[in-house]
Amino acid sequence: MPKRSARHLRRVSSAEILAAYRNERDYELLDAIVTAAALMSRADGWVQPVERGAMLDFLDRHQFLSLFARDTILALFEDRVRDLREPDGVIVAVMRFRHYARRSSASVALIADMAREIAAADCRLDPREQSVLQLIHSAFHAELPSLASGYRPGQAAR
Repeated sequence: MPKRSARHLRRVSSAEILAAYRNERDYELLDAIVTAAALMSRADGWVQPVERGAMLDFLDRHQFLSLFARDTILALFEDRVRDLREPDGVIVAVMRFRHYARRSSASVALIADMAREIAAADCRLDPREQSVLQLIHSAFHAELPSLASGYRPGQAAR
C-alpha cells in the first residue's frame, strides 16, 4: 500500500500540493473567523441580520469572498450557530481557537478583529458580548476561566 501512495504522489506536482495545502489553511482560517462571528452573534441570545452583514463585509474586505462563495460562508456560519446550541458547543468553539492559536499571530488578530466588529455591529456592547470577547481573548492568550463558570452564549449576564 505505501508504494501505491508514493506512486500517486509522484504524479502530483509541487505546485498542486502547495495549492491544496494553502486551500486547506485558508478554509481553516475561514472556519475560525466564522466561529468567532457565530459565537459573538449568539452572545446576546439571537443572531441579527446586521451581524451576518458585518461578517460578510469583514470577509469581503479581507478577500475571503474571492476565495469562497457567499453561500458557502453563510452555510458555515449557520452550522457554527447550530453547533453553539449544543451543550458543549462553546467548548468546541474555544478549542478551535486554541488549535488555531498555534498558528500565525496575524491570523489570531484577524479572528479577534472579526469578534470586535460583530460586537459593534448592532451599535451597542452587551455585557454578554464583553464576556465572549474576553473568552476569545483568553482562548488565544491564557487559561480559560470563563469556561469553568459554565458560560453559554445567550444566557443572562452574570
